[in-house]
Amino acid sequence: MRPRSAIDWIAVVLLLVGALSWGVFLTGDPLLMDLFQSLWAPLDELLMLAITLAGVYWVYRLITADS
Repeated sequence: MRPRSAIDWIAVVLLLVGALSWGVFLTGDPLLMDLFQSLWAPLDELLMLAITLAGVYWVYRLITADS
């Protein structure tokens, strides 16, 4: 399934950022935390919330793709 709208592309970018954050399992170093180390704590939480919502959005798109 390819991204078709601006919302799709934003969700894909957020999912890629989320995938980088999982680099902790490969390298033992939390990549996302290193990249955004100087961010204000609430902004960091909003970024994680946006990544979570992007994942939920794409799961919804995959489930409803055939209907």
